Amino acid sequence: MKKLNFKGSALVQVLVLGALIATIVVVLLKFSITRTSNMVQTKSLVGSKMAVQGCMTMLNE
Repeated sequence: MKKLNFKGSALVQVLVLGALIATIVVVLLKFSITRTSNMVQTKSLVGSKMAVQGCMTMLNE
């Protein structure tokens, strides 16, 4: 019976798992950055609306 050479199989497994983990990390970072960007935009929008409401209140008095 002939023995097969499996020296490269461990390297291929490491490369495949590394690529899979890297892909997952990139997707999670993208979602995190998008969420942070949306939070900053919402905070700015809320601040602007509060400033406009304060001005309108002062004008109506």
